[in-house]
Amino acid sequence: MINLENELFLPSIFLKYSGIGEATAVHLAELQPFLALTGRNEYNLAKVAKQCQEVGLPAERILLIKADLNIEEDIKRIMETTVKQFGRIDVLFPNAMIYAMTKAGLDNFTKSLAMELAKYKVRVNSVLPGLTKTAFQLRAGLTPYAYQKYLESQMEKQPLGRAVAPIDVAKAIKFMASDESSFITGELLYVDGGGHNKPV
Repeated sequence: MINLENELFLPSIFLKYSGIGEATAVHLAELQPFLALTGRNEYNLAKVAKQCQEVGLPAERILLIKADLNIEEDIKRIMETTVKQFGRIDVLFPNAMIYAMTKAGLDNFTKSLAMELAKYKVRVNSVLPGLTKTAFQLRAGLTPYAYQKYLESQMEKQPLGRAVAPIDVAKAIKFMASDESSFITGELLYVDGGGHNKPV
């Protein structure tokens, strides 16, 4: 059984609409960790904090930090504020980065950092979602109809026949953050229904 009670998580909630960060925060909240939620929109942070409380996480275990990961000073402030409030950070979950070139660099960074930090018993892994059904594309300008058509067009590329749900990613993150994965480091965990195995 996965036990994350009293672990300190630092997930980023960056999408304007519901998505992976929100689903992960709420899913983890059921296990009674400390959560430092970061994002650029105070309303969205408050909304996610409320959802975390609705599944039983006490308000005193939630820290909201309005910040932008594009600003170096904000990143430092996030870390300093979290450590000042809770004393430590056990799990870092920065989910604000997107798409090909960034992802390729992040994959190699994950492996290199895992080797660099192994001597300190720090594990570094990445969770790689496939086509995830969130409202991100709507924010980018697609109409609901166009988005639905886009999803339908992508289904033939999905071996398991559906898009990834944010909760699928949240469960993978929970596993990677727990002691159940205590001997796993430098790994890239695909959560895409086998989509990465299909020829392009």
